[in-house]
Amino acid sequence: MAYTAATGEQFTDDDVRRWAQEAENGFPDSTVEWVQGRAWEGKRQPLTAKSVRAPQAVWKLVAEKAALEGITESEWVRNALIRAALA
Repeated sequence: MAYTAATGEQFTDDDVRRWAQEAENGFPDSTVEWVQGRAWEGKRQPLTAKSVRAPQAVWKLVAEKAALEGITESEWVRNALIRAALA
């Protein structure tokens, strides 16, 4: 039988069987990328905005570090707070 995914991609029962076998084999030809989770949360919680005052030079450093890591400044600050709180 043929199916259509939400993305519009077509697949068949044979594809599903192949994917199931790959899963059973532990996805041997796949690369798993580590993603940092939220160690203190069992499930996703809404984010709460808080105001933090810091010199402009500090915010410039935050912006530079966040850009280097390819994340938003908010995410960078959040990660820094988590590291400090868990240390």
